[in-house]
Amino acid sequence: MLLALFALVVCCFAPGFLFVRRLLWGGLEKLCGSIALSLILLWLGSWTVYVFASPAAYYGLAAACLLAAAVTARDTLSLFRSPRVRRAAGAYAILLAWTFLVLAVIRNYSGALWFGDWIEHFHRTLFFLHKFPTNTPIYGDRDGKIKYRVEDLSPERQTESASSTTRRLSHSVKDSVSGARECDPSAFIA
Repeated sequence: MLLALFALVVCCFAPGFLFVRRLLWGGLEKLCGSIALSLILLWLGSWTVYVFASPAAYYGLAAACLLAAAVTARDTLSLFRSPRVRRAAGAYAILLAWTFLVLAVIRNYSGALWFGDWIEHFHRTLFFLHKFPTNTPIYGDRDGKIKYRVEDLSPERQTESASSTTRRLSHSVKDSVSGARECDPSAFIA
């Protein structure tokens, strides 16, 4: 866990700082600019690896970030000598710790009957992780089971899948008399 946190910090700062460090910016501008550019570079690198390479290439991406950190180590130390930069980094660390503390207070992430959003994102993650075909349905069929091939779907779902490769889950939400919202669980299966 600590190694992943260290890699996150290095990968979100070092690649951008490699390009930003020589600009005539102030300390806070260099800090923010390097984080922004690093996140853009990480996204481009991750997208390139996803499309053109094997998943093992992500280790190469992390190694490139570590190399950028090694090259910029001296400039990074001089950047963090500035009190304003240290104060901003410290304030962010306090905000991050507070956020984790607030998340630790939550005992149960159940969401009651609102599981459709979670299951959708889980299936999208599987879709991208395993590089399923583009016509792979994200939701389950009428029988409540998840299908990953169009041929396994019921006939009406096959026509829906043919008309739109990305389907949205239609929520059947009814307003009750008291104004509270009730959820129809069958809407998540349909």
